[in-house]
Amino acid sequence: MEKALAKAQILLDQEHPNPDKAIQILKPLLDEGGHWLAWYFMGIAHMQKSEFEQAVNSLEESISRDAEHPQTYLMAARCYAAMADFKLAERYGKAAIQLDQNLLDGWLLMGGIYEQLNELDKAVQCYSIANKLDPKDHEVVYSIAKIYELQGKNKQALHLYEIILRMKPDFAVARERKDELYINISSQNGNNKPKFIHLCFNHLYAKSLSDLLSFVNEESDQKHLLYVETHWAIEHYQPDFSKDEHVAWFNHKNDLQSIINACLEPDVEAVFAHGLFYSWQKEIITSIGAQKHIGWIIWGGDLYNPLKVKSPIYDIVEHVDSILSLVPGDVSVFRETYGERPAYRFGYPYPGLYGAKPVVQEKAARPIIVVGNSGDYSNNHIDILEVLRKKKDIFQYDILLPVSYNLIPEYEEAILRWVKVAGLTDMVKLEKEFIDPEKYQQLISSSSMLITAHNRQQAIGNNLLSIYSGNPTILKKYIEVNGRKQLNPTWKMLSDYGLNVYSFEKFRDAKTVTSVSQKSEKEILRQQQIITDEFGLQTRAEDLIKASKSILQEKLKPVNA
Repeated sequence: MEKALAKAQILLDQEHPNPDKAIQILKPLLDEGGHWLAWYFMGIAHMQKSEFEQAVNSLEESISRDAEHPQTYLMAARCYAAMADFKLAERYGKAAIQLDQNLLDGWLLMGGIYEQLNELDKAVQCYSIANKLDPKDHEVVYSIAKIYELQGKNKQALHLYEIILRMKPDFAVARERKDELYINISSQNGNNKPKFIHLCFNHLYAKSLSDLLSFVNEESDQKHLLYVETHWAIEHYQPDFSKDEHVAWFNHKNDLQSIINACLEPDVEAVFAHGLFYSWQKEIITSIGAQKHIGWIIWGGDLYNPLKVKSPIYDIVEHVDSILSLVPGDVSVFRETYGERPAYRFGYPYPGLYGAKPVVQEKAARPIIVVGNSGDYSNNHIDILEVLRKKKDIFQYDILLPVSYNLIPEYEEAILRWVKVAGLTDMVKLEKEFIDPEKYQQLISSSSMLITAHNRQQAIGNNLLSIYSGNPTILKKYIEVNGRKQLNPTWKMLSDYGLNVYSFEKFRDAKTVTSVSQKSEKEILRQQQIITDEFGLQTRAEDLIKASKSILQEKLKPVNA
């Protein structure tokens, strides 16, 4: 019997199975009563011939003789699924995975059965278990992604297609579905609203931008979508967009053309580029060209850094139709360099300054001076530290440099070398770990002073948090742009709002840190009200709605108007 069973198995398992010959070998064994394995092989033989009823009969005979073999139940489940009897298929499939919870084929089959029964959540559960058993099988992930699409969970599907394409870059079907989803990301709601696309890199402000767009989508007749590039601007920081249906991630190495296609869809009114720092941003803008209205939302360094090295980005800006900024001085710098463009107000609802009202913390026992807002050399950390070193009371303070992003090793070494020579090693700390917005607000609030000294628009959110907390907030009053001295646009903007900022130039000449005057409680409350009114979510949303309406109205004007 053993030789006959072995021969039958070879006939069934070979590259080109021979079920008829296997049946001839197995029949005499079954006439003798039949071992469970003989009945099992007979079932397989009938399955290979698509004789599913006969296959089921043989498999059930096998189970009646020995009910402890999960593969027998699995094959019976496949037969019933082939006959479209999915309830019986479910029954036998459950039995298979109960006997062997690591039976990969069983979980895959159950996922397919539940798809047929339209019990999609159960199907996802089964496929998810299969994915844990075989994480490298891209087909399993694809099965889950397809269900998410059916359920309208486009964001989850997009995320899975990204994973699939990392596993198997040439998986054309996943690429096609992902490209289609980028275009249809807004199909669940808001189809009749004018649509605006925002392109942003992976940064802290991407989350506050998403919150702003969500508010605008709910409160206006506009639809704003956000595509965020995945690569870190701040190491290991990634905003949570899991509940933000208007947001999708993309990878510029794989998805750039898909994003360009989404921007060029007929119902897109304008594309807003948040900052112009990266080559992928510039490639999108030049690819879109004159086909869509392009608005450049100026961050600061993207405007001033090219001017500092005398390399204006004329080839990119020629495709820009409008600029958006809270800082009038930045608009002036842009126009002096690149010529006239319509300018609209836009600002981010700064983290810590919207939502729950910020709580002003008690000051640290040993006072802290916060210097700069990033690791970028344009913070001029060493210039600030040199000024602080000369203060008679500086040894009463700790000095903290938040440098969690844009810090290159050479610049870090230069700062540490200077700190050591200056004898300030015990007082100065470089904070290289990312600080989340809530903790950052607490840090700024509990500190005693904030100093920034950029030669450009700078750290507006940090300055506002510091002013809100009643801290002396110091920045340059004058900067140099295009080879000439001018009023710092950030200084002017904050001052025009009635907020108290202190001149770094005057602070340079002060004998002590404490010589900077403190604000009265009444003055602090006044400034807190200004910040709440002018920089909160409601005001920022009104600015974006107004800017978008103006752009739309401009587009609708007759050509000869």
